[in-house]
Amino acid sequence: MLAGKQASDYAAIFDALRPGQSVYVAVKSVMGMSDVLNGKPMEWKVGRRSVSKKYGVETIPLLPLDGSKPHKMNQILLLKRGEKVSAALGNMWMELVSLKLHP
Repeated sequence: MLAGKQASDYAAIFDALRPGQSVYVAVKSVMGMSDVLNGKPMEWKVGRRSVSKKYGVETIPLLPLDGSKPHKMNQILLLKRGEKVSAALGNMWMELVSLKLHP
């Protein structure tokens, strides 16, 4: 599921993300008809982090580089529960293939 990386590696990268920073993310989805959902690394801008204390989840939205804001249900999210990092499109889970900081 994590394509050769350890969960703790992704958790460390997730913790290092700051709003406005660029990050390369590759995800796969059952709806993988486009380059975004086909496992190809794409560059995204990191949005504002939110935390749900009730459910123990940290969420970071990934925004397009052109500055447009996607509809809430078409938003790609990075989620962290404990030390596990995953991705979602709106409320649908996706497989996180890779996560790298922009150099």
